[in-house]
Amino acid sequence: MRRAHSALALALLACLAAGPAGAATFTVTSGAARGADGGPGSLQQAIASANANGEANVINVAPEVRTIRTSSEMPITSNLELNGQGVTIEGGSTRIFNVTRGAAAFHRITFTKGTASSLQSGGAVLVSGNANAHFTNCTFFGNTASVAGGAVCVDSVSLNNTTFQFCTIAGNSA
Repeated sequence: MRRAHSALALALLACLAAGPAGAATFTVTSGAARGADGGPGSLQQAIASANANGEANVINVAPEVRTIRTSSEMPITSNLELNGQGVTIEGGSTRIFNVTRGAAAFHRITFTKGTASSLQSGGAVLVSGNANAHFTNCTFFGNTASVAGGAVCVDSVSLNNTTFQFCTIAGNSA
């Protein structure tokens, strides 16, 4: 009986010592040309994994991925840094990102063809809830919203914490 308790105690200590999963780095290796929404190596899968982790994660887009086409909105619900390496993300018939919690940082990304329809705002990105976003060296072009924020709509309690540095915002409509 003592051995069983000792083994159980050691197993519990091993689990406690392991702790939480911690932050992770994900790499996007595929765009629409090789499989689009979801699946291994996709932006959608990387974001889903980062959201599930709940830590401050980093997603790097591989330099060979030039365009990512999406067919559904991608929610961001945890702290996330997305390094685009100059990638273009096309929204198709939906908004591209909906940031609802934490801080999302976007670097070197072109956001285009994002659409927020039917009384919605934020064609490419909606920042809402208790979230904020930081955009650096990004371009927003050709996005539409039916209400406000053809490119980005910030409807968050962290309104003053969303920033744009060295970004181009042109040719969007609301």
